[in-house]
Amino acid sequence: MKCRLCQNDNLSTIYKVTDIPVFQNKVYATVSEAQNIMTGNVKLVVCLKCGFIFNSAFDKKVMSYDAQYQNEQAHSPYFQRYLGELIELFAEKRFQELKIIEIGCGKGYFLEMLRVDFFHRP
Repeated sequence: MKCRLCQNDNLSTIYKVTDIPVFQNKVYATVSEAQNIMTGNVKLVVCLKCGFIFNSAFDKKVMSYDAQYQNEQAHSPYFQRYLGELIELFAEKRFQELKIIEIGCGKGYFLEMLRVDFFHRP
């Protein structure tokens, strides 16, 4: 196994777990379907050269983002309020060089809020 960024082979395992659900955001029609979900493994390794961390056990063949997959959080008024508070914090700080990184952006709800609410302020 080599680092997926720099191709270095000096890797160190930092976390490992087996037989965990592949998806946390799927909705199942029956209890039986939910009890027989697909599982996979996680083996987080860190590249000792560049610092990149990745799941070396990741298997893209088991990933199926079908109609049962639902990760939308934007329907929650609590989550919407939280995102609004983040945008207000950004606006208050008036960062000179603002860099925002959103990991796992889902359908892009927060990015759209930023575009509309934050970047169009006077």
